[in-house]
Amino acid sequence: RFAIQFADALGIRRAVWVGHSIGCQIAMLVAADHPERTEGVVLVGPTGAGVRRLFHQTFALARVPLHEGIRVIGAVARDYVRTTPFHYIGWWIKAARDKPIDHAAPVRAPTPILFGVEDPVPPRDFAAELAQRQENSTVERVPGAYHALPMEKPGEFRDQKISNQTFH
Repeated sequence: RFAIQFADALGIRRAVWVGHSIGCQIAMLVAADHPERTEGVVLVGPTGAGVRRLFHQTFALARVPLHEGIRVIGAVARDYVRTTPFHYIGWWIKAARDKPIDHAAPVRAPTPILFGVEDPVPPRDFAAELAQRQENSTVERVPGAYHALPMEKPGEFRDQKISNQTFH
C-alpha cells in the first residue's frame, strides 16, 4: 500500500518497480496486485522465503561484508544506526513468512532478474525457479558482483532495459 500511496503522492501512474534483496518481495507484490500501475519490475538479488532459506541467507549475509568493501559496510552500518536490531529481525521474520515465488506468476510486466555472480545470498536455484514461473522475465548474472550489485556495478544495474527502453 505504501508504494502505491507514494507513487500517487508523486503523481506517478505507471512505474518500473525496483527491488533489492527482500525489497524484491515488495516490488513483486505491487506488480502482482497492481498490473495497471506497472511498466516493469527489476529484481536485484531477490531473496526467497521459508526457514531453510532464511538460515541460508542469514549466514550468507554475514559473509558478504568480507567481500563487498568499506562502502557497502558503511551503507549497511548507517541503516543499522537509523533503526534497531529488533526492527531488522522483525522485517526478516515477516519476509520469511512471505513466499515471493507465489507472487511471480501474476506478474506480467517485463522483469529482469539480476544476480551478482559472487552473491551467496540468493540460493542458485531460486533465479531459475523465479524466471520459470514468471513468463516475461530474464535472468542476468553480473560478473564480479556480490549482493550489493547496485553499488558495486552501477553501470550494469542502471542500464537494464524495460520494454526496449533503458531506465535510469
